[in-house]
Amino acid sequence: MGSLKNRMSKFAKSSKGKKLRDKAMQKAKDPKAREKIAKKFAKKG
Repeated sequence: MGSLKNRMSKFAKSSKGKKLRDKAMQKAKDPKAREKIAKKFAKKG
């Protein structure tokens, strides 16, 4: 599994990885997106 970890680490440091991380952070800060996620993972019953 070391090679997978290395590839993921390399991707995270790449420009594409940084763009994807920034996009994810923007989504995480969006109140509408947070509400949608909370509803999806809310406990039922």
